Amino acid sequence: MSQVSVQRWITPNEYLEFEQGAEEKHEYINGEIYAMSGASFNHGRLALNLARLIGTHLVASPCEASGSGVRVYNPTSGSYFYPGFMILCDKPIFKGKGQTPVTNPLIVIEILSPSTEAFDRDAKFAHYQLLPSLEVYSLISQKEPKVEVYTRQNESDSWEEEIFEGMESVLMLRPIEFSAPLSEVYQRVEFPLLKPIVPRLRNE
Repeated sequence: MSQVSVQRWITPNEYLEFEQGAEEKHEYINGEIYAMSGASFNHGRLALNLARLIGTHLVASPCEASGSGVRVYNPTSGSYFYPGFMILCDKPIFKGKGQTPVTNPLIVIEILSPSTEAFDRDAKFAHYQLLPSLEVYSLISQKEPKVEVYTRQNESDSWEEEIFEGMESVLMLRPIEFSAPLSEVYQRVEFPLLKPIVPRLRNE
């Protein structure tokens, strides 16, 4: 999804009050809010494919998946995010009395967009790492069949990167014992065509 930063410092309470009456979803980090605009058609296809594949895998599991409509709260940094996709394997822990936001996701998956890629890779990942429950952070490209998976190493609290690339590659999300070929993750996703190279004659 695209994001537009609203350049005004606001408190968490102001953000929550603003979000209640907003027609669009907004994320909050370091005193700024970021408006989430509409997703591309490919983004929607990827989200549905993930929901189908992971949802089917988790049918007989204590774990459950949730889409982009559920917000995550980070009590350490005070940030609020709407992940593209998340998975919980413990009973959801909510901030406050309602059923959102959630504070204990096990896996968070973001579908990258040109306008949000740098934010998802840097600031957002840094804040997600502060969630003790989080074991996996994954980034899914819309430009090519490529999925990056960052897994927390409990001994050192560092993050190990795995890259699954190409339609023949098999995506692995080890905490939930999930695997699926990228050909299924990217089913019906259309990649941007490269501009053809036209040879030039010497006399041109």
